[in-house]
Amino acid sequence: MTQGDDPNITPELSVDALLKLANVVRFRIYVALRAFGTLRARQLAELTGVTETSMNRHLDVMREVGFVQVSQTGKTRQSWLWSAVPGGVRVGRIEGGEIQEAALEWLRAVSGGYGIIASQWPSVAASWPQTWQSAAETSDWVMHLTAQQLDELAADLRAVAMKWKRASEANETAWSDQQAEPGDPDWIAPVVVILTAIPYPRRPQ
Repeated sequence: MTQGDDPNITPELSVDALLKLANVVRFRIYVALRAFGTLRARQLAELTGVTETSMNRHLDVMREVGFVQVSQTGKTRQSWLWSAVPGGVRVGRIEGGEIQEAALEWLRAVSGGYGIIASQWPSVAASWPQTWQSAAETSDWVMHLTAQQLDELAADLRAVAMKWKRASEANETAWSDQQAEPGDPDWIAPVVVILTAIPYPRRPQ
């Protein structure tokens, strides 16, 4: 898809857009909007720990590059409902130049953003029902693989994630309309799945 073909899909990235998205707070905004659908700037500010004024600046930049949109306006900006534009960041193989540096900055923001999100769970886990505490998973494995094996592992992990992504899509209507409470077995919550399979970044000297 080329930029501009569909206004409801995030555009292909330029160096400028990548650099504007290479911000931990903006990455967390995008994840939060994907998780909860629509939120006001005040709610996003509370979730990310910044002021509402700062949040509005972040949202304006993200709107400018096509990654968030105003889903519902009101008499004041405080009442606006924001949503993520579907599509996300799509970065293929990048070789050198400004685009590579911009992509590296974005990847660092992604890593930092997911680290913050994951680190918040232990602080709030005890407030969740026991069934959710038991279901949540945090694991790691260290493996010794070839590049081909790592590629196959990543493909397997993506296949598993897509299986449950389809289950998530089937839950969308029930989630938006649900009357269940957190302790009920049918209650649906946004779940963040973080997949990282990378070579150990450094070697001992």
